[in-house]
Amino acid sequence: RSITDDQNFYQRQFTGALPSAGNPGVTNILFLNPPLSGKHLYKIFLPYFTLAGNPTIKTAIQHISKFNNQAQIIGGKETQLTNEQITWATIIVFPFTSQPLVSEIYKRIRLVNPYAKIIYQIDFNYYELSPKHWAYPIFTDPFILSEVENNAYYADVMLTANPELSKYLHNKFSDMYMVGKYK
Repeated sequence: RSITDDQNFYQRQFTGALPSAGNPGVTNILFLNPPLSGKHLYKIFLPYFTLAGNPTIKTAIQHISKFNNQAQIIGGKETQLTNEQITWATIIVFPFTSQPLVSEIYKRIRLVNPYAKIIYQIDFNYYELSPKHWAYPIFTDPFILSEVENNAYYADVMLTANPELSKYLHNKFSDMYMVGKYK
């Protein structure tokens, strides 16, 4: 069964006040396509349920995937956003994926709901992978590496697993900025 199989539950997630510049007290967080894993229990599912109890915060999950490392990195389900979901959301949380998000999805979000903030999660340091790491072959492809960098850079927030990874990425993106990759 899928979260979308129960249409009443699924649609109830997107009810309530819509965010806007005139309604700043509303925070609607849309989590996209988290896989069923222990890591995502803490990053997505617990925040989803915990924040939902707050009277000024609503949460929704757009889709839930079975756990599969490679399928998550390749992506796909998170692109099935509707304009209604985008309009409803104050914050849209993307999972770590190599799927190109900037030119179509980020652009569409900013067109449909310019108040929505995009959070791109980064699960691990994809620059410093051991050749034995399951994702090593994926991140040796310069095209994929560039798409992940773009996804991270053009999001409003990069959400990392730990402070050291945040520092590392800050330095890496500062270097890319200095050599002219990002202006």
